[in-house]
Amino acid sequence: MKRALYGSLPALSGILVIFISVFLVVRSGMTENVPGVLGDTIKIGMIFDKTGPTVAVQGPAADGIKMYYKYVNDQGGINGRKLKWIHEDDRYTISKQVAAFKKLIFRDEVFTMLTGGSTGGLMALQPMIKKEKIPVLGAPTSDIAVVPPRRYYFTNGTSYEDEIKILFDYMFDTLKVKNPRIGLVRADTEHGKVGSRTANMQAKLRNIKLAGEEVVSPGALDATSQVLNLKMAKADYIVLHTTTGNAAAFIRSASRLKFNPMYLGTKYAGAEELIRLTGDASKNFHMVNSFSRWYEDVPGVVRLRRLTGKYYPKDKIKPGWFVQGWTHAVVLVEALKRGGRDLTREGLIKAFESFKDVETGGLTGPLTFGPGIRKAGDYVRLYKTDVVNKRLVAITDWMRPLK
Repeated sequence: MKRALYGSLPALSGILVIFISVFLVVRSGMTENVPGVLGDTIKIGMIFDKTGPTVAVQGPAADGIKMYYKYVNDQGGINGRKLKWIHEDDRYTISKQVAAFKKLIFRDEVFTMLTGGSTGGLMALQPMIKKEKIPVLGAPTSDIAVVPPRRYYFTNGTSYEDEIKILFDYMFDTLKVKNPRIGLVRADTEHGKVGSRTANMQAKLRNIKLAGEEVVSPGALDATSQVLNLKMAKADYIVLHTTTGNAAAFIRSASRLKFNPMYLGTKYAGAEELIRLTGDASKNFHMVNSFSRWYEDVPGVVRLRRLTGKYYPKDKIKPGWFVQGWTHAVVLVEALKRGGRDLTREGLIKAFESFKDVETGGLTGPLTFGPGIRKAGDYVRLYKTDVVNKRLVAITDWMRPLK
């Protein structure tokens, strides 16, 4: 009997080793076997255009995100874990956005995700986001993504609908223009269709009709025919609900044809690059944006500029969208910190929902999420071009759509 008992000791020792190893893994934060949460790592997915028609916007945003992650890792990470990011390129196409999402979830097993992508692609992802119960922080898009609230999807910037409402508020309630002839320029994408619905609705609320509505394809370098149509319609205000490249194409074409309306852009229409591409022709350009500019003297941006030299070549920065990306990462990291050491996806949801008038040092307006709030704010500032200094200068404080 003794020999049998002694003979079983190696087996018992092996069992004890296995038990202790399992216990240590559980103690390391994998109590619920959470995908993407390891003992010393949190895996984060990113879907941003690297090589497609919106890379001028999404590329710098992704760079800003990665730079903030590097900074966080250098400070010790989040509750003892370093961030590991996996960046997938969707080329601003719905099929590639869906494929990237599936890869990040099923092959890479990320914990959470940041997305740029397209409005149409985002809507295609919603059933999968819900099924897989993965929290996603997305770039600002349409209200259709957050109203009514979707449990697993958050955004920390103003929607396209809010931006267009504010532009109409500015024309009618600040400038107090009488009987404006308003033209709309957009793409034939879901992003553009949202702009069309909203602009036409805002016009109807003010008892007018749009003077015209023109479509410019993503990546187009010329908009002569669209300009001629709006010039013939005698439009004196043009809402540019486009990317910066398309806005520049329209403004250049308008300048050649001696057409000089006031331009009012939503956020993706406007960046410092627009001034470089159009010069004096952009002197009448205004835009709204949820995010401060690179050169503004607010604490959050001053800190960003101070850190950039250490992590990123300043001569390669495209500042407008770099700041937006950095801000997305700041918001996600804050939620991860609030989620604590024992991270779970449901815990991250609750962490987001704990945001109440969170200040970002002026990177954005105050941010608030909640059980019924998935858009953290509808604050923007209005900017105007300074063509001499090639800057966009804020001409208002943070403001919201009039109710």
